[in-house]
Amino acid sequence: MSAVGKYTDECIQKISEHNPYAQIPEYVIMPDHIHLIVIISGNDCRNVPWRVSTENKNETMQKIANHQGRLSTTIGGFKQSVTRFARQNDIQFQWQPRFYDHIIHDQNEMNQIAEYIENNVAKWESDKFNNNIHPTPNSI
Repeated sequence: MSAVGKYTDECIQKISEHNPYAQIPEYVIMPDHIHLIVIISGNDCRNVPWRVSTENKNETMQKIANHQGRLSTTIGGFKQSVTRFARQNDIQFQWQPRFYDHIIHDQNEMNQIAEYIENNVAKWESDKFNNNIHPTPNSI
């Protein structure tokens, strides 16, 4: 793992310290991307910098909207910390501007996604994005 990858690992392990409403039960750091399961919990949304209006929507949608703000805050802070580390250490590194998120609906889906994450490293050799080259400056 590169220096950025090692720091990324440290940051992921500390996410709950900085965001007590967020837990990371499963993750993997790949050479050019990461996979995380992020569990957002709690009813207090004071730590959310913005709230999504869901007027005329049901209560479930309001809870999802509030938690999405927490997810964005958590991921944004994490990415900012890793970027700051890279710049301070003169390492060329850049995140993609956004992240892909998916709401996990039940335990079966959670198990499938966790299994995918756990097996992702073993499948890297055959991944279409693996060029079998040495790490690039943007590698994690």
